[in-house]
Amino acid sequence: MVITDEGSDGVAVTNDMTGIGVNGAVEVHVYGSVIRAIAPLQMPSNSKVVGVNVSNGEAHIHGTGIDVLSTAGNQIIALRASTTGMIHANASSYNLSTGPGDTVARVSDPGHRVHAPYLWETHDTPPSITSVTGYDMAVVAPVGGSPRLVIYDSNCASKWFDTVTQACRP
Repeated sequence: MVITDEGSDGVAVTNDMTGIGVNGAVEVHVYGSVIRAIAPLQMPSNSKVVGVNVSNGEAHIHGTGIDVLSTAGNQIIALRASTTGMIHANASSYNLSTGPGDTVARVSDPGHRVHAPYLWETHDTPPSITSVTGYDMAVVAPVGGSPRLVIYDSNCASKWFDTVTQACRP
């Protein structure tokens, strides 16, 4: 397990940054804690900041706050697993943000090895994130309208499927 610190204004960071990295035939458990990956101001804008990255092995994360933050506009990813890694994150919460011009991804999962369903809080529009089809849900309650459940769907131009209309959101 590798835990990297938040950096400081006096430290130049030139590589991608990971809060917790698992690479090996190991199993890491984090229960009722906080995982924080906060990019220092000097981090190049083309770098990635990852909360939990499992390239080989397993991470089990329950009841944990996962913060992945950048003000410089880095790509941020909360949970990333390779085809030989596995993440099970249940009942966790997320604080994800980056500066203008880059993306916020809660899950990056090319091998379908992240098991982390999540229901976002109610807003008048769904969150502006990238994820994996079926992994994220949100309740959309527009002003003057009825609340409805939407599910993240990368096949939709809006990235959200409306369960009431049975169609992609505009």
